[in-house]
This record gives sequence, C-alpha cells and structure tokens, in this order.
Amino acid sequence: MVVPLAATLALAGCSVGGDASPTTAGASEADHSVEAAAVPTIIVLDASESMQTADAPGRRWDAATKAVDTLVHGLPAGTKTGVVVFGAQMPAKRTPPHRACADVKTVLPLGKHDPAGVTAALTGLAPQGFTPIGTALQAAAAMLPDSPASVVLVSDGESTCEPDPCAATAEIRAKNPKVTISAVGLRTDAQSLQCVAGKGGGIFLTADNAAQLSARLRAAQNAPAARTRLNPVKLGNAKIGDSLDEVAGSIQGFPRRGRRDGDHLIIVWQDCSYVFDDKGKLIEIAPGDPPGSAGVTIDGVAAGTPGARAVELYGKPVAESAGSAVFEADKKAGTGYRIGYRGARVESGTVTSVVLCRCLPEATAAKPTPVLGRDKWENSAYGFGTARPDGFSIASTAASSVGEIVWESWGGSEALGRGTSQQNGAGNPKTVLWVRASDLGWCDGVWAYRELERSSSRDRFSGEDKRDICNGDRSEPSKSTPITLSPKSKLTFGGAGGVYVGDNASKIPRTYVSKQAAGMGVFEAGTEFYHFAKPENAYQSDRVIRVGPRGEIQQFEWDETDRGVKIGQTEAQVRSAYKDTPSAQCSLYPPKIYGLFFTEKATGRIALFVINDGKVTHIRAATDIKADVHCPFE
Repeated sequence: MVVPLAATLALAGCSVGGDASPTTAGASEADHSVEAAAVPTIIVLDASESMQTADAPGRRWDAATKAVDTLVHGLPAGTKTGVVVFGAQMPAKRTPPHRACADVKTVLPLGKHDPAGVTAALTGLAPQGFTPIGTALQAAAAMLPDSPASVVLVSDGESTCEPDPCAATAEIRAKNPKVTISAVGLRTDAQSLQCVAGKGGGIFLTADNAAQLSARLRAAQNAPAARTRLNPVKLGNAKIGDSLDEVAGSIQGFPRRGRRDGDHLIIVWQDCSYVFDDKGKLIEIAPGDPPGSAGVTIDGVAAGTPGARAVELYGKPVAESAGSAVFEADKKAGTGYRIGYRGARVESGTVTSVVLCRCLPEATAAKPTPVLGRDKWENSAYGFGTARPDGFSIASTAASSVGEIVWESWGGSEALGRGTSQQNGAGNPKTVLWVRASDLGWCDGVWAYRELERSSSRDRFSGEDKRDICNGDRSEPSKSTPITLSPKSKLTFGGAGGVYVGDNASKIPRTYVSKQAAGMGVFEAGTEFYHFAKPENAYQSDRVIRVGPRGEIQQFEWDETDRGVKIGQTEAQVRSAYKDTPSAQCSLYPPKIYGLFFTEKATGRIALFVINDGKVTHIRAATDIKADVHCPFE
C-alpha cells in the first residue's frame, strides 16, 4: 500500500503499526521500513569537497549516491523525480568563492520516474566544491509543482555560501505550502540542516554510515510516516530529556498522572509507556503491550527483524545481557535503542522488542561539535564562539580579519581552513590566508578550539602567530548542570536551562530565535540581546538574555518561571509559588512599583518579579540584589 504524503498521520500514542507505518510492498513481514510516498520528489545532493571523506565507511559521496539510487528505485512507479547537485563542478581549492558559490546544477529535471536516468546523472560526478545549500534549494523550488511534493536535502555540513539555507527554505515554503522539505545530515547534526527541516515542515535525521543513510533518506522522503517511528531522540513530539510539562504541552491529551515505580513515574497512554525519572525528565519510550513489543525504529528495526540488521545499522551493541542489547542511537543526546531478542547473541538472533531510552553507558557520551574560541575573548574580536565560522576578526581591522573561509576539517584535534584577507588595503587584490585551529578542549563550559594561527601557506605554520582565543575557564564543566536552554525553557533562580547571570555568553547554545546588537546610547557599546521568542524590537521579547560588551550575561527577562508564575499574575500567586524560599523587596519609582525577589539558599541565585499595582509586569533572573534599597535597574 502506498501512503500519500498529504495523508494525516496523527500519532496515536505509540501505535505505529497498520496504516500509520505500512511495510514496503513485496517485502517480508520483518521489513518495517517507511513506505515511500507517491508524490513528486526532488533530491538535493551535496557534492562539496568534504564528501570525499572516507568515514561512512568508504567515501561519504559513495554512500550518498548509493542511498539516492536505492531511494529512487524504491519510489512507486510513476513518481516524478528530479535531482539537484551542488559542489560537483568547481574545485574549492582553485575557485574564487563568488564563482564556487554558484556551483549548482540540476542534473535531472523533475520528470517521469526514471531510476536508470538518476544513476546515469550521478555517474562521473566528483565531490570537490563549496556548499551553496540555499542556492541549491532554490533550484529545486523552481521545479516544484502546485501540488504536494517532497524535497530531501543530503549534506555533511554547514552552508558556506549565501543565501542562508534556513531563510531560503522559509521563503520556498511560504510560496509552496504543499511541499515538505526534509534534511539528512551525513555524520553531522549541523544547525542549518536542522533549521531547513524545521522551516520546511519536514524532519531532520542524522546518518553515520551507508546503511543508516539509505534507510533515513527513504524516511525523510515521507516525513509524516517517519514521525510515527522511534527516531534517535524522540517519537512524534515526545523527546527524550523533555520534562513532563513539555511532553504534555506538545501532545494533545497527554496525561500527567501515572504509576510510581521507585523513583520513576510511568505513564501509559494510547498503547505506549513513557517513563520519567526522579527529576521529571523523559528517559524511555516503549511502544506496545508488553512495553517495546510494538517499537519500530526510523530504520525499520522491529519485532521480527534479524538482529544482524540492527548490527549493520548501529554497529556493535554498547551493552548486552541475555536477551537484551543496547545500541547507540544518538551519542550526543545519550540515547540508545534497547532491543530485546531471541537467540544466543543479538547478531544471530531475532528482534522481539524495541525501546528508545536514555541508556548509553556514561563512557560513550560524545563531546559536542566544537566552536572556534570564545565569543568576545577580546572586546574587539568577532566571529568567535561558533562552529565552522566563515570569517572572523581579531581586532576589527582588515589586517586581523579573515573571510570566505572554507574549512577542510572540523571536529578533530585540529581544524584547517582556507580564507582570504583584505590586509593589503581596499581596492587591492585579496590575499589567500590559511588558518589552523587547535588545542581542542573546554572553554567556559563550551567545547572549543582554544588556539588559532594564520599562515600564507597551507604547510608553513610556524607557531609564531599562535594565540589564545579562549582567554577563559578551561576546566571541565560540572556534569550535574547540563545546558538545555531553549525557547521552551522556564526561568529558574538566576537563569534558565543551565545558563545563569554572570556566565559567559559562550554558554548560550544556538537555540535562540535571533541575536541583535544594542543601539547607540541606550546600552554600553557591544551589548547584545539573545532572543528566545520573536522580538518586538532589538531589546524586548517575551524571553531575552542581555549580554554585556565583555561577553558576560547580565540579565534574563522571561515570561514564565519553572514554578508556573507568569506575567500578569498577582503578587499573592507569586508568594504562594515561592513560599518555601526567602523573599525581600527592592524599590523602584513610583513607589507602587517595586521588585519582589526570592533567593535560592544553596546558590544565592535570584528570581525577581517587578510588581506594579499588585501584578507581575516583568520576570527577571538576577544576582546580588540588596533588600530595602533601590533595585539595580529601572
């Protein structure tokens, strides 16, 4: 049975069998792969230089072209198909950026279902260029029909060219609301790829090897059906690590009560068990009764699947005992697939159950994607504190600035990039400069390259130009305070999501909606605002963090706390919510307006509420506020 992409596939708890997750026509009962949708499909394929990397295993390019070939051959007969490739025509090392960013080619215009034509179109192409994702998506959009369609982007990294792929996707979706745009990151969880999938109404998946890429490319082509599977971090809108409030808020009708099993709360809803730990965080999703019996991974592993298929997809189990094996699902998130099986060993047995859980042994937890140094490690520096920046400046001068950087590597012990500099002055030809980032480690709680040097030649780094781009705390952050700050976070004492007033801005994850600089005269020059909700102006939104010119977090202004207090509630409601915490007041003008603040005993961190005529008008996180004196703000 073929499922149209536009079909409504509401997540009925964890029941992912039947019409919600059809098996492939002609496949065995053990094949639970996502069914291809019978809609026009355009594949946007990365052929940039980094796709030559041989870690898929074999070259990433070979894994990608094989996966595309498999997807197209599996599409229903009559499905129109097109392919856009970027980076295959102009070598990055010898092509000026303005030309290399135009390296996009429609190798197969959207037309009749022609698997052999796709194979022929990809044969002979070589990965060698830049990564103009936004332009490639626009080329795909130019072929879209005025009907439901699917665009699937396959890439191994961030875009290196304008336009911004996230903005391009939003524009495409606004003009073509019937299209679904999904993204598969090959050995990457690049933020821009996640944004493309989010703005495109699709799904984002990562793939670490050829087997995963083939399965996940097929899943991305039919995003509604894929959402009913256990992907590496979530099922539908329920994500491992979310709080009970977040899960209940994202799934209509989800209950908040269940049964206790020691420190765990187990909620059974629509044939699915959701397990929350003693901190109220979701740690397990087990479809079916008994739990796990109806579980199906995004790659089609379910009851009846040969255990060898799980090993092919996920590698050797990280833990195994009689009848149960844990496979790595997402190292960064700490999630695994706990797979029950019949047989002596999982690789020779048959799967009986699948559960998604936060169950990886601690030793396998991955370091995050590193960033380049610390944001504002020097007052005049910019371009630091982000992963794979396309440019930076050490002293806001032409001689200290490097732009148009294309990184050959990122994430290993060193990162090497090629860029250009206008160090000879405006109007003169740009100079090619190589940059090398090294000393990978912690910097103010962020995994970063902490040293940087420049050279006019790829092979002539002398060490004389090397400088410390961390200039901060190099100790490993405490494991007891993970950073989870996002637009969904609620204000706690002193901050939100593990980030606090007084921390360096480098701890703020790239989950904010926008970042804006302060205007002249209102705040100190260099002040910035990180908005976690749509901003009203440069300074104001429902959730905003103010960062000073030296990179220190000065203030959180939020609309809701983790104790349920919101803007507009009464002082009595605030005092009731914080009745177990010492309180005090600071004064404002006029006298009927004042600050009511509560101090956490263990840390000294503060949650402050501005009260005007008996009601809350502002909610802030703060430190070092004195009682019975003027509040340190207006």
